[in-house]
Amino acid sequence: MTWLTAKHILKKIWTYIKNYWWAGALIIIGFVLHKFFVKDKDYFRSLYEGKVKQNEEEIKVLNDSHEEEVKEKTRAQHDFKVAVQAVDEMKKEKGEKIKRQEKKRIKEIVSMPEEERLHALADEFGLEIVEVEE
Repeated sequence: MTWLTAKHILKKIWTYIKNYWWAGALIIIGFVLHKFFVKDKDYFRSLYEGKVKQNEEEIKVLNDSHEEEVKEKTRAQHDFKVAVQAVDEMKKEKGEKIKRQEKKRIKEIVSMPEEERLHALADEFGLEIVEVEE
């Protein structure tokens, strides 16, 4: 590299600095303000940890709701079996068999809320509601 080439490059750098000095000043001022006025020095780590805590809470909520759904499903299956057995016993006493439509109707009734379910089963199939005292 000759002196003339270096001189030409330095002139271009000087011209650029004279015209765009404010860009460098803004970068330096922003850096100084960031270093002195930002209280949380490890900002990105705190963001990450906050997201991790939020995700753990969401997973806990999802797991709890999943457990409730599984319990509700097993309860509904048990209730369905009990209702089908009760109707089947009643039909056997009369000498009849339980029909597929009746099983479907029992499945619909079992999916109802608990208060309505008992009365619907009793009304539909002529069962008695017996309250058990403990």
